[in-house]
Amino acid sequence: MITGATYQPPRPELVPDLMHRVLEAIKQDVDSGPIKLASWAHWSIARVHPFVDGNGRIARLWQDLLLLRAQLAPAIIRLQDRDQNGYYDALSAADGGDLNPLTQLIAQRAAATLEEYISAQQQATELKDWASKMAVEAELRFAESRKASYLRWSRIMETLRDDFQRCAAKITATGLEVQFRAFSTIDELAWDNIRNGIGAKQTWFFTLTFRHGIKTLRYIFFFGKHFWKIQDTEVEKAEPRVALLISEQEADQDGQLLYSIPNCPIALREVFAVGSEIVGVTLPPGGNPEKDAVYMRNTGGLKLAQDFIEHVILRRLT
Repeated sequence: MITGATYQPPRPELVPDLMHRVLEAIKQDVDSGPIKLASWAHWSIARVHPFVDGNGRIARLWQDLLLLRAQLAPAIIRLQDRDQNGYYDALSAADGGDLNPLTQLIAQRAAATLEEYISAQQQATELKDWASKMAVEAELRFAESRKASYLRWSRIMETLRDDFQRCAAKITATGLEVQFRAFSTIDELAWDNIRNGIGAKQTWFFTLTFRHGIKTLRYIFFFGKHFWKIQDTEVEKAEPRVALLISEQEADQDGQLLYSIPNCPIALREVFAVGSEIVGVTLPPGGNPEKDAVYMRNTGGLKLAQDFIEHVILRRLT
């Protein structure tokens, strides 16, 4: 029984046959149109009332199944439709043979659902376009910032190379042979790869070859990643950096990184840039790179070049 309603559903023994007739009618109806058929199915199932509870939900599910099968939006019957917008009156009118009020209500609700879907889709598309635009803009700005950082870095490194070349030329002019050979600066891709730990090929930047009598020492300045140390400031830790590392090669022997030579008397071990500032990393003979490294800040490339060449001549060559 339906509490409080004028209409009462058929007796239980009639329900199976009535539901069979309802479903057969739905299956065979090809002329009514999807909205009218969905309205009739809704009313018919609600009128037969085959379950103790949930009949309205089942009726609305069948209604929406028929609408979706016809590629229409489901007609969401809201609580306010039941209380204020004539849903129950429409069902009563259908009981009396007039299906038009229920059909109109379902058509309106299907249209409203479609509008909600379209609005949501438009918003989703707009959000997607906005997100894509932001991603492209961010990538462009990041690329521009990275390009600017690379150009600033390359200018600093080229200035440092010029400082070493000038010092080598002055020493050679006094009679002690110091041969300088320059190579091209690594490009932006190689610079970025080194920063990200990927590595790069052909990273020689310049070499200094010292000769005195029969003794020959070559120092190769090449690019590699700067590994953070406890001496790094917060600014220096803020991003990975490409450093100028140094290896030593005596005569025809293989080169050795200055960091790996025991008790190496040459203090300068690497050079990197922070903004527009050059930072030289020095290490006393036998010192631990992690604990004993000294950062030479605000000294300039010329001073680093002079100290390096002086150490090679006085501590390694003669």
